[in-house]
Amino acid sequence: LAPQDCERRLGLIRMVPVVYVPDEELVEATLAIAQAIDHPIYDCLYLALSLRQAAPLVTDDARLGSKWTR
Repeated sequence: LAPQDCERRLGLIRMVPVVYVPDEELVEATLAIAQAIDHPIYDCLYLALSLRQAAPLVTDDARLGSKWTR
């Protein structure tokens, strides 16, 4: 990227609100999902958070995508 593109994109990223959610708040849901779809728990943390926030999960993980459809 050209330097001016980097600066513009960084500015856009800084405008996005960031909310911190401790893993501890997601452990039970994450474990249930991981067991239900037989998938590693670390990937399922993102899925548990997306469900909790009623937000879409965008992933390039074909294996996770094939196991979870809603």
